[in-house]
Amino acid sequence: PLVKLLSIKNINGRENLPKDKGFIFICNHGSFIDDIVLPVTISPTINKHTHIYCNDKFLKNLFTRTYLKWGRVIPIRTYKSKDQKKINKKAFKLALKYLKKGDPVGIFPEGHRSKDGKLQKAYHGAAKLIVKTDVPIVPIGTVGTHKIWPKGSKLPKLKKCTVNIGKPLYFNKQNVEQITKKIMKS
Repeated sequence: PLVKLLSIKNINGRENLPKDKGFIFICNHGSFIDDIVLPVTISPTINKHTHIYCNDKFLKNLFTRTYLKWGRVIPIRTYKSKDQKKINKKAFKLALKYLKKGDPVGIFPEGHRSKDGKLQKAYHGAAKLIVKTDVPIVPIGTVGTHKIWPKGSKLPKLKKCTVNIGKPLYFNKQNVEQITKKIMKS
């Protein structure tokens, strides 16, 4: 309730969230606040936990690790390392498990927060999940989150954002590049 009161101006399209099956929600990524705004928008609407891909470097700090584990994030490695493939393969399997269970999985296709709120080049993670499942993708666009907690800022500001939830998209088995282009356009 506090996040909604302080940070969210409008939520449009809640009726587009599937309640009867798992789905992948994709969203632009302007701020740390996205990791809070999306679960408080989605979970109460569908009465299920959300599971968002999260850079595992944020699990190193006790405070953020406690919050993120409570939030049931899916740790991924976004930077090059010898363990990157192993960690990301484990994340992929965990995402598939949640989707089969009927829970939503969230991905920021850009992989990192935007400094100015503009879309960045997308990676193919969401499309790779689509190819392995038959769940829909729900496109979500946040407007203004980059002003609430700008990249590089230690604390959020008292600003408001809007959350726009699009209609579910279904894909036949296209290639990951085609799917990525379509989801980013949506």
